[in-house]
Amino acid sequence: MQKGPKRKDINWERRVKKIFLTLDQEKPIMFSRLKYEDKKDAQYDMHSSLELGVVLSGKMKRYYKERTLVISPGQVWICGAWEPHGWEVTQTPCQAIIFIILPSPSLVAKTKFGTMEGRQLFQPFYTPVINRPQVTGKDLNSILYIAKSLTDNFSLKEDLNTAWINLKFCEILLILQKSYIKHTDTSVAGINSLSKINEIIRLVCEDKKFMTTQQAAKFFGNNRNCFSEKFKSLMVVSFSEFCLRFRVSSAARELISTDKVMKTIAIDWGFTDTSHLNKSFVKYYKMTP
Repeated sequence: MQKGPKRKDINWERRVKKIFLTLDQEKPIMFSRLKYEDKKDAQYDMHSSLELGVVLSGKMKRYYKERTLVISPGQVWICGAWEPHGWEVTQTPCQAIIFIILPSPSLVAKTKFGTMEGRQLFQPFYTPVINRPQVTGKDLNSILYIAKSLTDNFSLKEDLNTAWINLKFCEILLILQKSYIKHTDTSVAGINSLSKINEIIRLVCEDKKFMTTQQAAKFFGNNRNCFSEKFKSLMVVSFSEFCLRFRVSSAARELISTDKVMKTIAIDWGFTDTSHLNKSFVKYYKMTP
């Protein structure tokens, strides 16, 4: 993986679009195969889900605020929740696979191999771009093999297909962990901090619990400033921003997929009324519900 210079040109960031992805607790991982024949192919977006992709052939540039990465076959890109990012094809034909993952603590909790728990495997999604895992040598070939096996077995029945996708996703995370563990805090204190933050996110995401930054800091066992700094270092955005974005995207999902009236959905997701939901909705989606 080639590292480009830190980006000073923000033109690509002005083209970033917020997109809504329909994931839920029943379907926490979405898998797609991508194929591009034109070097003009490009996209710039941000979303509430996590993202992991692997290039199978060709090359592409991946844009982040901190820097640009050139991704070749077998190499991986990672995006955190609501992290602005973009890509451009630089060598065709370019093929890739992509996983879109719901940032759900319940999914993290279920992902466990021996003594290695899900919160360790998912750490790369919550770390700055410069510290995200990079694979080389045998690991690169292993990830490429896993990625190609997914495309070969994509025609399985839906239930088998889902199990296959989840298994291969976890295999890639395990390989990435070998590289990531060299660059990050894997001490008991570091893992315990992530565990507490995962529990706070669970309260927000699964229990629809409205929580202020002060309340979260108290649960975390630290003062507001220290908690805010730790949360943002892991999740890229502030705690209050994370909560609002999640509640807006969840309300939007229910508006699309249920028959609930808007007032009920607004109250369920911690908005004072429909006007409050409307205002927040326009902020992120540039339109009214």
